[in-house]
Amino acid sequence: MEEKLDARIPKTFYQILVLFLSIKGKINFLQLERFSGKCEQGFRYFFERSFDFFSINKALVKLHVHGKRAIAFDPSYISKSVKKTPGVGYFWSGCAGRAKWGLELCGLAVLDLTRQTAFHLYGFQTAGLQPDETLVQFYAKKILERKNDLISISNYIVADAYFSKITFVKPLKLASFEIISRLRNDADLQYYFTGKQKDGRGRNRIYDGKIDFKKLKLEYAKLVSNVGNEKIYSFLAYSKSLKMSLNIVIVFTQSKNKKESHKIYFSTDNQQNWDEVLHMYRQRFQIEFLYRDSKQFTGLHDCEARSLTKLDFH
Repeated sequence: MEEKLDARIPKTFYQILVLFLSIKGKINFLQLERFSGKCEQGFRYFFERSFDFFSINKALVKLHVHGKRAIAFDPSYISKSVKKTPGVGYFWSGCAGRAKWGLELCGLAVLDLTRQTAFHLYGFQTAGLQPDETLVQFYAKKILERKNDLISISNYIVADAYFSKITFVKPLKLASFEIISRLRNDADLQYYFTGKQKDGRGRNRIYDGKIDFKKLKLEYAKLVSNVGNEKIYSFLAYSKSLKMSLNIVIVFTQSKNKKESHKIYFSTDNQQNWDEVLHMYRQRFQIEFLYRDSKQFTGLHDCEARSLTKLDFH
């Protein structure tokens, strides 16, 4: 990349990296001027440049992550009190447990499943939604814009339970991605019938009733792990909401007062092992640590720009 750029661009970019990693407190244009001796306006002009962060991060990931990997996706709320900034609106804040006024950053991170950590790959702001477009459709569209680059890293995308919607799962599945996520605890699932079909005319039987999670049919649900207070079952099932076959992993946990609860995980890859599905989903939380560190140490909340390009650079 350096060969294609003006020689001054890498020099300024490296300087900005050092400043972001060394400044204590808020990181804004005034702080960049104070700690560098350069003009504040010069930093504002530089932040207006389009910069290919995806290619840099992709190269670094391929250089340092050699084991099995997956891609985690998750939006994060960024506080912003003004009204004229592009993309400002009400977005869900996990810390507050409610929708708050501000901005939203959608992040894609590479999960290093061997070392059990995550590396940031690409971020985009939730801005420019079409009038007839939902948030989930917008997320899927933006991911598909990077389809070829993402598949070259991994075709597994891990997202939390909010994204177990047909408007997110189906477009990505059709684009050759495999989705790993979690369903509602009362999800409408049906067993696939594997018994002997009746003789005579008529269509063959496909399903064998709705799944009752309090009483699983053991001829379909296979007990794959029973350790301590945790039981894990694995089987294929049909999801009415997603309208597709899913590789289901149900984890039953017994509390100290003998109450049993369950969580339903799924993968659109019907050949994937149950332990790999669980491992990938449980590693998804590593992306939250990237957001935490970026907000606490690299000023993710501190950008004072009102330009979409400057916000994107920051």
